[in-house]
Amino acid sequence: MSIIIPVYNTAKQLRRCLNSIVTQLNDKVEVILINDGSTDNSISIIHDYIEHYNQLKLYDKPNEGVSSSRNIGLKVAVGQYVAFVDSDDYVENDYICKMLANIQKMELDKLDLMIFGFYRREGENYSVNSPMVRKNESDIIKDIFVQKYNAPWNKIFKKSIIDTYKLEFPVSMKTSEDFLFLLDYVQNTCKIGVADECCIYNYCDNPCGAVNNTKEQYLIDTIKIYHKIQAMMKNHSISYINEIENSIMERYYYIVYNLLRMGDNKKELRSILYTLNFDLKQMSNLDRKNKLKRFLVEHQCFSIIERSIKK
Repeated sequence: MSIIIPVYNTAKQLRRCLNSIVTQLNDKVEVILINDGSTDNSISIIHDYIEHYNQLKLYDKPNEGVSSSRNIGLKVAVGQYVAFVDSDDYVENDYICKMLANIQKMELDKLDLMIFGFYRREGENYSVNSPMVRKNESDIIKDIFVQKYNAPWNKIFKKSIIDTYKLEFPVSMKTSEDFLFLLDYVQNTCKIGVADECCIYNYCDNPCGAVNNTKEQYLIDTIKIYHKIQAMMKNHSISYINEIENSIMERYYYIVYNLLRMGDNKKELRSILYTLNFDLKQMSNLDRKNKLKRFLVEHQCFSIIERSIKK
């Protein structure tokens, strides 16, 4: 198994991440660290660990973003199965043991993707996010399409599928790049399993993360995801298009709110929203709440949008 960890300026959390992994290492696991041009002391921290653990491998490169880092990890990984860890998160002390056990289950059941549970942590508070084991495959794919489990770090991927279809994370996207990668993956293979009672990853809310540092490009990327799903629907009979459209509209609306909250250039925002209005109008399956959100965005009712989420 190969564990891919992109690193960019996470020196404050990096030791916590690596400490949670290195105590579990064995000869069945390699850890690939990609330093994405960090300007803090992340690289020196990585060197400290590499001196003591030969399963750790470092690839140092200029800053090009998390997708570029993950793509390098995929190219150099030698494991038959691939997992991802974010360097500002950490794993449970039975992570590797349970990952290897679930890989055995994947081989026995001929599965192509395994999804496992995680803890979402914000300071001392946390919530449990665990996919329902009894769900059938179509239910799991539905959850993926409505973006319940779109992150790469709570999954085990087969390297052979990634190599066969030449799958990569899109480097041009600023957000939802992991979701597009996952859509490409399940489009080519659909045999998906859910790990039994397996919360082994700790996702830590990051106030400096993408969702909280939104750019106008994120609106365009969200529409790209909608176009991708539209294209996939031509080849698949999907009965839950309403849930997909509502999920995308909610994300789009929240990005607009974040841009307003951060005081971004409203002239530029108005221009982008006007350009994307046609795409929003194509969403014909929105519920009443999201039709209202679309109306507020289309008519650029910024003060109402800000107040609606603050409440």
